[in-house]
Amino acid sequence: MMRNRLPALAAAVLGILLSTALAVAVPADVVVRADGGNDAVRDRGTRAFGVEITTDMVASEIEPGGSAIYVTTVKNTGDGTDTVTVDISHDVLPDGVTDFDWFANYCDESICHTGPWDYVLGPGETQLLDVHMDDFIGTATGMSVMTLTAVSNGDPGVDAAQTYATFVGAPSILLVDDDGGASDETYMETAVEDAGYSAYPWDRDSDGEPDRCEDFRIVLWTTGGGDATYVTSGTEGVWMDYLDSGGSLFLASAEYLSTRGGPTTFTTDYLHLDGWDNDVGGSLVTGIPGDPISSGMVLNLTTAVTVSDDGLGSPDFPAESFFDVFVSTEGVKGLRGGEDGHMLAFIPFAFENVSTGDPDPDNQKTLIGRVIDWFDPTDTGVDGGVELARAALKQNYPNPFNPTTTIEFAVPAEAGHVKLVVYNANGQIVKTLVDGRVAPGPQTVVWDGTDGTGVSLGSGIYFARLTANGETAFRKMTLLK
Repeated sequence: MMRNRLPALAAAVLGILLSTALAVAVPADVVVRADGGNDAVRDRGTRAFGVEITTDMVASEIEPGGSAIYVTTVKNTGDGTDTVTVDISHDVLPDGVTDFDWFANYCDESICHTGPWDYVLGPGETQLLDVHMDDFIGTATGMSVMTLTAVSNGDPGVDAAQTYATFVGAPSILLVDDDGGASDETYMETAVEDAGYSAYPWDRDSDGEPDRCEDFRIVLWTTGGGDATYVTSGTEGVWMDYLDSGGSLFLASAEYLSTRGGPTTFTTDYLHLDGWDNDVGGSLVTGIPGDPISSGMVLNLTTAVTVSDDGLGSPDFPAESFFDVFVSTEGVKGLRGGEDGHMLAFIPFAFENVSTGDPDPDNQKTLIGRVIDWFDPTDTGVDGGVELARAALKQNYPNPFNPTTTIEFAVPAEAGHVKLVVYNANGQIVKTLVDGRVAPGPQTVVWDGTDGTGVSLGSGIYFARLTANGETAFRKMTLLK
């Protein structure tokens, strides 16, 4: 992999001059898979043409003025030499931000391009690309969505595409629309925006199971108020894998529990439920005083049919790990918890049944805003004289990085012994960055990509793990050389 490239802007400008002006038509039925690998193959006569795109990640977070880099491979999967045309588009930008402010481009071994470029690839041959989103203004926050396409010239009907979500100065959030084809997800999308955040939408009905959730800091998953029988053991496996990676999951589903045939690994080991009551309904849920999500809330759910809502029966939560969030005359109506490095919140009623018009805090915007803030508090430790309760580990930046990256964390006053450790993908400790007491409040550590003996480590996936005040948090880091 060539790393001594021209600076992204200069190379991209040069790429504009050299790149062909031919526009590429991309069929509307292109499907992007969340696993970072998407391909198309079609037999045309006696010859098969094929194109495949794979990438190291589909989402990342950067600070304003930073740059996101996605290491991507385009492969000719056909049985003969083919010319593959690659192009990039910027599909989503915040209001007031232009394509030149947040710059989308891709770089090969020689040059960067902002438009279509042809690569001649033999059968099975690959082209390595670095896909960039460069923030040239450093004054805006929000989400950028880019799409890289690759089209076979031998058969223009064969193409592949990959979408990348870059979050600038904001937590990376994936919003999974899993309502069986209804449009209930629009309520949560609007609430997220009204709360001041950005989320990348994923339609499970058309895009399939999103098995790259670990690229996102927070996952919001809604099944709406209808039948949730399509939530399978495979879906639960995605949730469990994501939580095992240290993720934060919010699940809103009126019928998830009532459509289970009985306890599952997820309901037993992750929700810690020893039972539940099917379809008990409920028109009013009340928050728990002092709870970071529901305190002071009284949610009137009579704006929609709620007879299918489940009750949580007799939750069997680990002490100090799980807490009731909402209660009603029908029983517990929500829970939240954190253990083993992950965080989880669940409401057994449809998110869209919460009012959009009631005053704060009794509305959708406040509910989703408090969920996100609980997952990722903007203030921790001691700030402005206010002491807060939770430790926090932010995403490192830049990420991917070479040769150094900055890791920010914060701890409360009573944190006691604090450890910040770097692991490799095999779970082995490669370096301890912090081991002892630190001052409460925000802290910064720079990691230079070396192990405990000072030896430079190779390219790969690494994990930062913060342990403080009985809590553990993880962040995934990518070292590229």
